[in-house]
Amino acid sequence: MSLILVIEDDADINVAIQEVLREDGYRCAAALNGNEGFRLLVEEEPDLVLLDLALPGMTGLEFLAHKAAVSAVGQVPVIVLTALVRVPKLDNIVAVLRKPFDLDALVELVRQFAPAEETRMA
Repeated sequence: MSLILVIEDDADINVAIQEVLREDGYRCAAALNGNEGFRLLVEEEPDLVLLDLALPGMTGLEFLAHKAAVSAVGQVPVIVLTALVRVPKLDNIVAVLRKPFDLDALVELVRQFAPAEETRMA
């Protein structure tokens, strides 16, 4: 089962994302700021990160810069969740989802980059 790291400072949005992902078979780790998100990234080594760019403490862009510098997690794909009109083109951002977004659309996007269940051998 894939682990998705949700880094979103709006607690209600964070919880809603986790709920729909868990219903779809994902495990979730969550943070409300960039510093905590980076700690979880290194400790948990998730399969995919959902990242808000406007975070307290370490911003999403700072998070991405730190992530790129750590070889163990540098290649973990990131889906950016943002209300910003322009998002800089950065390595390992596999998609950008504009806020406000539909939770079903988010789940469909997550499925593209992280399987909900591990493939079982026959």
